[in-house]
Amino acid sequence: MTAADTPWLQLEPEQARILLYVQPGASSSEIVGLHDGALKLRVAAAAIDGKANTMVCHLIADAFALPRRCVKITVGAKSRRKIIIITPLDGEAAQKLEEMGKRYDKSS
Repeated sequence: MTAADTPWLQLEPEQARILLYVQPGASSSEIVGLHDGALKLRVAAAAIDGKANTMVCHLIADAFALPRRCVKITVGAKSRRKIIIITPLDGEAAQKLEEMGKRYDKSS
């Protein structure tokens, strides 16, 4: 299975699109696996004044060693289900995403 076969992850030559399910107000911030066809994140920030959205972008950027400006929420700013775009996507980050896709898809 490639990341192209993964419903929550779409890799393109210079960007990645990731479907997320976000649990705000958690005790810690982490990527926890899959939930209902989306990559599930727990974030410590509350869903107030965009704080949880900011934490989502920081968590993804840090997980893939990307500048935070490369991660943008494009859909779902006021929802638990979000779509983020990572652009520009370098080869190292693409490889990490591909590995994550394979790991989580095997465990679901």
